[in-house]
Amino acid sequence: MPAVGSNNARYLLIANTFLQWVSAVIVMGLVSRFLAKNQHTTHLVYEEVIAVLNVAFFLPMLVLPARSSYGGHFLPLNFIFSYLWLTAFIFTAQDYSGKQCHRVSPDDVYACGRKTTIEAFSFLAFFFSLINTIIDGWLFSSRRTDTTPVTKEAPRETAVV
Repeated sequence: MPAVGSNNARYLLIANTFLQWVSAVIVMGLVSRFLAKNQHTTHLVYEEVIAVLNVAFFLPMLVLPARSSYGGHFLPLNFIFSYLWLTAFIFTAQDYSGKQCHRVSPDDVYACGRKTTIEAFSFLAFFFSLINTIIDGWLFSSRRTDTTPVTKEAPRETAVV
């Protein structure tokens, strides 16, 4: 039976995953708008691919940690996506921070606000993905240490009939 702290961690994981998923949906929507205006820069395409993959892959993770048998199975996926979101954030920071916002495509009258929104939510997706990696790592390690091995010296206890 998992510890009480494990239950709290699993519910925190669900909340973090939901916030990461919402951030990815916002990034996906804004980047899709820029791509629809025929602004196909490589950074925008990268951000769109990461956001779409995040939305698709993390839908099951909104439900699976609620099961008591969940033990950090999404650790590799969270680890990979934390680096992918970090790269997306670095791309947006290079492209849109400071006075470069008006000079870098995509061009739009009010695009700087949207560009900085993409930058902010890319960072939030990275942050929540990093927190998910830490929580999943803790769940995975605690799941492995909760079980006691069965050996010849310490046999499994059986019920006496």
